[in-house]
Amino acid sequence: MIKISIVFSIILVIWTNCYPQTKDKYQLRTINFEGNNEYSSSTLSSVIYSEESPGWFWQFLNSFTSFGKGPVYFDSSNIQIDLSSLHAFYNANGFFETKISYKYNIDSADKDIDLTYILQEGKRSKFGRDTVFGIQALTQVVKENFNKEIAFDNSQWYSQSVVQQNIDQAVNVLLNSGYMMAKFDSTIIIRDTVSHLANLDIYFTTGKRYLIDSVIVNKSGEGASEVKDKLLRDITDISKGDYYNLEKIRQRQVRLYRTGLFNSVILSAEEKDTSGNGVPLNLNGSIGLMNELSPEIILNDQNHALNVGLSTSYIRKNFLGNARKLTISPSFAVQNISHIDFAQIFKKFSLRDTSLLGYIDARMTIDQPYLFSKPIFGTWENYAQITKQSDYNLTIYGSKLTFEFELPKYTFINFLSTYYNIEVTKENDLLNHTPPSTKLISLIGVNFGRTTANDILFPTQGYNISL
Repeated sequence: MIKISIVFSIILVIWTNCYPQTKDKYQLRTINFEGNNEYSSSTLSSVIYSEESPGWFWQFLNSFTSFGKGPVYFDSSNIQIDLSSLHAFYNANGFFETKISYKYNIDSADKDIDLTYILQEGKRSKFGRDTVFGIQALTQVVKENFNKEIAFDNSQWYSQSVVQQNIDQAVNVLLNSGYMMAKFDSTIIIRDTVSHLANLDIYFTTGKRYLIDSVIVNKSGEGASEVKDKLLRDITDISKGDYYNLEKIRQRQVRLYRTGLFNSVILSAEEKDTSGNGVPLNLNGSIGLMNELSPEIILNDQNHALNVGLSTSYIRKNFLGNARKLTISPSFAVQNISHIDFAQIFKKFSLRDTSLLGYIDARMTIDQPYLFSKPIFGTWENYAQITKQSDYNLTIYGSKLTFEFELPKYTFINFLSTYYNIEVTKENDLLNHTPPSTKLISLIGVNFGRTTANDILFPTQGYNISL
């Protein structure tokens, strides 16, 4: 009898695992919020984990394609996750006494559930006093700059994102003032629910104030022998005895990269090699070939016609030293390629010859980083272009001189570029047979803007504005 019972139990377990009982699933039709006076329902919906089931059309589309979305079923275990997320969201924005409950209605006929979160937001707190610990060793100037960044406006509502932003800016002041090991430790928020204030105790560790004791150049790559160490140190413009400055190091790395000499370059301080309050700065770069040639095939619709042609670009890096870059880019394209006699093309070439239509373009550019031993990136471009059409010929040649100034990142305007452009245009009207007209254009311009991108080469947040 005992053996039979054991066998029956085993069979029952296997049957249960293989064919579990099916329960009716209910789709989460709607998620509603009540009592949310400060934040919209769409904002709160983005905070919680649960989400509404999509409409029938999107479910139907998803049933036989990769588009749309499948049904979302109600899971009561997600409610606690949602409640925690809502409490954290309100707490991070100064609502320290928010109370949240929930209810849901079941539609047995349609197998749908409507979930509702009921909020009592309570009163919102403002910034109260703020006390900073761990900055006693800072010099007076650094401490003043630090306090400007960490200060909170007592008339503003408490916000965790503002706290984090001010802390990050204050740490940047330390990192840019020699305190290479500076870091934020912790924040204690003391909630005054009577006066509705958030009082802050913020703790930092500053560490020693470091000086750059040397700039060590480590070169590799095909063109390493053609670039002098002194040139790279001059472009870096960080000298022995300068205070460690993270922002300056990042700017100098971008400056080195913009020379075009490097396949890759990293400029960083070696924390493990510190001696006393001195730290070495390592420049590790892979230098590519000094000469590059890039041929291209042109296929475009310039002048509202099919143009077929060739182009090439020759680049000479470190041209005449000082990290100059010479770029020569000739190109040409023709329109009526099927009717061209290539054997006679150069003998018959004339601006008044309407059998050959297209354009010829030639450009020469010289880029000079760190111009006049200053943080200025200079560019001198010379160009000429001849365009031949059935009703007109156009000849353009000119020169453009550009100066781009390197500005501190945290100023309101941190991008400034000026240019002077002179251009001569000569046009022949072949239809009316009028005398050629010549125009001289001279322009002086300024471009300026602001960027808050967190990385110039590979930004993930921030913005760029230019005028």
